[in-house]
Amino acid sequence: MGKGKTATAAGLAATMAAVVALSACSSDKESKGTGSSPAPSSSAASASAKPSAATNPYEKKLTLTYLNMIDMSKWKDGTPVEKIFEDKFNVDLKAVPINSMDAEKLKVTLAGGTIPDVMVTWNAQQYYRDGVIRKISMDMVKQYMPNVMKIIEQYDDKTAWAISKDYKTGDLIQVPVGSAAGLSNSGIFTRKDWLDKIGVTKLGDTMTLDELHDILKKFTFDDPDGNGKNDTYGLEDVFGEANFYYYGFNNIFAAYGVNPNQWGKAADNKIVFGAVSDRYKQALKLLNSWWKEGIIDPASVSDKKPERQAKILDNKIGTEFTNVIYMNEISKDPLFLLSQKTPAAVPVQLPNIVGPEGFGGGYGNGEWVGWGLMFGAKATDEQVIRAMQIADAQYADAVASLAVTAKFGIAGQTYDMVNGGAVMKQGVDAAEQGAGIFIFPLYFGPMNEIVNGKAVAKAVEENRKKVPRINNVVDIKQVDFIVSENKSIQSAEMLKIMQEFQVKAITGQLDIDKEWDAYVDRWNKAGGKQLTEEVNKLPIIYENKKLK
Repeated sequence: MGKGKTATAAGLAATMAAVVALSACSSDKESKGTGSSPAPSSSAASASAKPSAATNPYEKKLTLTYLNMIDMSKWKDGTPVEKIFEDKFNVDLKAVPINSMDAEKLKVTLAGGTIPDVMVTWNAQQYYRDGVIRKISMDMVKQYMPNVMKIIEQYDDKTAWAISKDYKTGDLIQVPVGSAAGLSNSGIFTRKDWLDKIGVTKLGDTMTLDELHDILKKFTFDDPDGNGKNDTYGLEDVFGEANFYYYGFNNIFAAYGVNPNQWGKAADNKIVFGAVSDRYKQALKLLNSWWKEGIIDPASVSDKKPERQAKILDNKIGTEFTNVIYMNEISKDPLFLLSQKTPAAVPVQLPNIVGPEGFGGGYGNGEWVGWGLMFGAKATDEQVIRAMQIADAQYADAVASLAVTAKFGIAGQTYDMVNGGAVMKQGVDAAEQGAGIFIFPLYFGPMNEIVNGKAVAKAVEENRKKVPRINNVVDIKQVDFIVSENKSIQSAEMLKIMQEFQVKAITGQLDIDKEWDAYVDRWNKAGGKQLTEEVNKLPIIYENKKLK
């Protein structure tokens, strides 16, 4: 058969994506409260800065320099989108012509000591401590962003505003950016023709680990592709991917009420990090038994995404951990591509996998991922208010027409509508046309449909009801803040310890029971013990509920 042979696990890269500070050109307007200490001062808008209701709120012409998280290197003054906003809001708009997703470019920009007036990015906590951005007030947001406030209030606004405040001072330092796509949680997807072949014609609302195991086993040993060869596997994952540590097998971990990269409640109600919890240990032991049985492709340790995709398209792999938002012609999930090639292979999302304690669900980012609309330390109240008004006007009508313009440009010239979603024309550089630079991303309702397509938006809403999220029980941004404030917490080393143990545990290169205590001890000594003590002082804001 050849399926039980031992495979050598490839080491996972132990690096985390570094979040870097940004900065760029500021206008020559009068600055309010600069300096290197946090809290560049500004309370609610001063009387002189507030537009009078009886006059044109845009009577005074202002200059605003923007930095958004796209490649803006081809931006030049006078773009078509820019002109639309300049005429409507009486502003002179500028952009920082760099690829702001390039970490090195951002570092160089920051080193130059210039700061944009308006930024849509992440890492507000660090920027505020470094004096890159200023504080704002909730009164300003309520007064000048009423449409935005209404949208935020429809979702988890408690989290949205919690992650938008400085954890030391409580100052409001950003307006949260969000997307409905984050509401969709991961699941286990398979193909209908293989389910039919093994006699699974009806699926319930939930599925036990034993029932999932039975499907995977039959996909491996019962010749589901009908070629007479023993050349298929129940599943494969890509151990070498940077996100494998927390995304790989995530629905299996969720069945035990845990994610290795999240803080959850232990049986004794203490807060514990997933990767050192007893529930995670039990999940690893299950996966190791599946590995030994041969239902997980041993090439998982060496294959990359292209190899896995090729195997799915070649009828070698029966299931994958993915998200419904990728099942479309834009994201091109391999199971979706297979269905285009083989119509009988309709992608099917399996029910929630429920574990021994009744937990189940999937991994998801949530609608608020920490990004925000921020304002440079030198931005005046007048500039902040005008930028808020521009952002709010983008959501003033039911179809967010101005937001569509800000994001995609001009219909028929820079983008086309395809299946209810906006798609940039081939060969069009967004920044060159001014698209994507001045957008305040709040992708809910109609804007979610336009950005992601109606089919995806519908699938997200259905999946939101179907798959619960296994989530951090504390504010993860506060945890990140604790790590940043404590140099003795060696987060990179902790990650390396966890990643290496995970792969070796699943592939049987170590005895999980015998090595567990030593593994946890190494993690604790690298800073895990101190971090756990600090995290247990934080308020619990989320409860992972059992399905049964």
